[in-house]
Amino acid sequence: MKNYYFEGSPIAAPLTISSNEPVFVSESISLGQTRRSQGSQRWELTFSVQPLGEQTPLVFLNSVRSGSTVGEMVMPQLLHVEENLSTDGSGLKLSVDAAANASEVNVYCPSCFLSGNNIFLPAGAFINFAGHSKLYVITAKYDSSSDTSLEIFPSLRKEVLAGTEVFYPGYSGPEPSLKYWRSNSEIKGVTYEDGVLASLFKLNLLEDV
Repeated sequence: MKNYYFEGSPIAAPLTISSNEPVFVSESISLGQTRRSQGSQRWELTFSVQPLGEQTPLVFLNSVRSGSTVGEMVMPQLLHVEENLSTDGSGLKLSVDAAANASEVNVYCPSCFLSGNNIFLPAGAFINFAGHSKLYVITAKYDSSSDTSLEIFPSLRKEVLAGTEVFYPGYSGPEPSLKYWRSNSEIKGVTYEDGVLASLFKLNLLEDV
């Protein structure tokens, strides 16, 4: 898996990526269930970091003083995505306006036809749209040689206009990123065992939505 970093320190396994989407559940007398999404969703990450010498005090200090500020980091991609994506970094843009709540957006690669290159993104790739901080995941593969749209989860939180750049893994421009809050339940500090630094702490990041 590609190395990803948090405040200059490598992210250590295990890494958990989860989706928090509240759902209303009602149950009938016959025990049948009806479920309905509340229409809200955020990504949540849990992981530890590897202490790297001079970076350790910085990560420690940030942990005790950053509970009230929004941070940003490159979003780790699934291993399957890293192993199967194919791109030369060409730009990918929306071909038409996409309305809020859309679960599919029309896209095109301006340079692919002229260069003969191609973008292939496996299902599960995380993406952003320029000027729109929400993080999305594509739910079906995208091949610029044959496909004209990206299917996404969750649905768009707001309108995205034609011509907007798509930040995808392997893009030569900005990488998909997560804007986050650090959970209040997170331990803010370090752990020493017999005078030796054993670990910093386990981070719990909540997407800023």
